[in-house]
Parts: sequence; structure tokens; C-alpha cells
Amino acid sequence: MIRGLVARLQLLRDWILRWAWPLMALVVIFVVGWALLAPPNTLIAARLDTEVLELRVANPHAMRITLREARLGFDGPCLKDLVIEPRRGAVVRYVREMRRALRVEIDGPVAWDADGAAEEAAGATFVVGSTGCGEGQALRLPVAGMARFGDSRFFQDPAAPPLALLEGQLVVYGRALPTLLSMPLPSPHALYPVNEITLPGGSVLGDDPTQAEAAASWFGHVVADLSDDGAPALAVSASTNAMEVPLRLPIANAGEGQASASAEIISLGMMARLAGDPNLRWLYLLVGAVVAVVGSLASLRDGVRRDKGAS
Repeated sequence: MIRGLVARLQLLRDWILRWAWPLMALVVIFVVGWALLAPPNTLIAARLDTEVLELRVANPHAMRITLREARLGFDGPCLKDLVIEPRRGAVVRYVREMRRALRVEIDGPVAWDADGAAEEAAGATFVVGSTGCGEGQALRLPVAGMARFGDSRFFQDPAAPPLALLEGQLVVYGRALPTLLSMPLPSPHALYPVNEITLPGGSVLGDDPTQAEAAASWFGHVVADLSDDGAPALAVSASTNAMEVPLRLPIANAGEGQASASAEIISLGMMARLAGDPNLRWLYLLVGAVVAVVGSLASLRDGVRRDKGAS
């Protein structure tokens, strides 16, 4: 019995010695590769129903707003064939509360052309769907800039009526690693899904666009259906390639034993990348095959040595 146990231990020792250096080499390759990987490249796609979104303009041409009819202010003239171009740095706010008229509020320099007459101002509000001006329209408005969806006043003053993000869906994608050590990989432009997140009503997605450090730029469009049977709020389809997007939930996070109103972070984690990237999976297969071949050659070499020793 003792001889059998000793023989098994010797076999285990031989196996460890045979595979130790290939396994150590694999670990070293993994650690070095992890350190050399470029930061993850992401795409976050959002489909949201919200009563408000605000964004800061970076490209005025991308934020050019065209309206068939809109009222200047709440009691101003009804303008026809209106083209609005907020200037760079202006903050644009789309607001529609519970099937009411759509408001396009611009805080900052803006120019517009209506009925062939051009005007400029330090800020302006345009109302679509008020009595006798723009009722029943279906509009598609641009989203291009650093944006926030939902109203953060809910967190600052719960007594103030918030303009809510009613519901939303986020899909987080990763982009496959295009190269490794300057060598091209098989699928450099592949997208792979990482996570799908349902946003609870009352959340606030994104950075404050009035802050210079806000990093997440969103691109897409907003649909405002002002017809009688249209949606009660704004339907947003937009995406960002920011590495991180903050999400403030309507209830404080008490996961660490003490409630905190700090933002949650939506991002592509390293482990999700290592598990999902098709190019990295291809590399795992290649490294695994190399280790298996090296191990087989080492086993064959040990067998030849044993045969020579026996003879």
C-alpha cells in the first residue's frame, strides 16, 4: 500500500515537473498581455423614454434643429420654417412633460432663421405644439454632444417636481482588440455584447453637460410625437463610445451599510473583456495549443530518456 502511494506521488511529481514551466510561461504571457492591452473600447447604446434631456453643443452643424412651426417663447409669434443653430458651448434642453407642448430651451448663444429673417440672441426658448402653433407634429431632433437624460433636481430638492427619465434600456458592447504588439488580429472591427441594463424610472443617466469635465458625448436623435395618440414624452435613441457613463438611481445605494447618493458607473470591465473579446478567445486557443504541443514534446522526451536509461 505504501509502495503504491509512493508511486502515485512520484507520478504526480513527474507531472508537475513536466508541466510546471509551460504553465508558468502561460501565466507570464497572460500577465504581460494584460499589462500591454490597450484600454477597452466600448459602445453604449441607449433607448430611453424621458421627459427631459440636456446637452452641451460641440458641433453646431450637427445640432442644427429644423422645425416646421414653433412659437418664440410662451407667448411670442408663431414662426414658420424655422432653422435653429445653437453655437458651440450652448446648452440645449429638450422638455416634454406628460403630453404637453415640446420646449426647446437654449442657454447660450443661438442663431435662427424663420420666414427668411435671421436673428441671434444670448438664449431662447421655442415652444412646439402650443395652441395654434405646431400642434400634431411628429419631430426628430438631433442629439450630438455631452448629454444628461433625466432631471437631477430630484436629488437636490425632492419637493420640486422632477422631469423624469420614465424608463430605458442600455446595451453595453465591447470592440474587439485590433492588434497585439503591433500585430493585426483576425477580427479588428468586431462588436460583442457585454451586458444589457434596464434603467429604473427616475434615474439620471450621464454627466452634467454644464461642467467642463463631462466626458460622455452622445450621438443619435429624439422623437417627439405631438399627435393625440403619440407617446407622452421623448423617445431617445443614442449611443456613446465613452469608457464610463455615470448613472444616478432614484434610491440611494446602501450596499456598504451606509446610504450613498454617489453615481453608479456603467463600463466595460476587464474580466468581461477577457471573456467576451473574440480576438482574445482566439489567442487563448492559440496559446493553449502551443502549451499542449510543448507538453506533449516534453512527455515524449522524458519517455525516450527513460527508455535509454532502461537499456
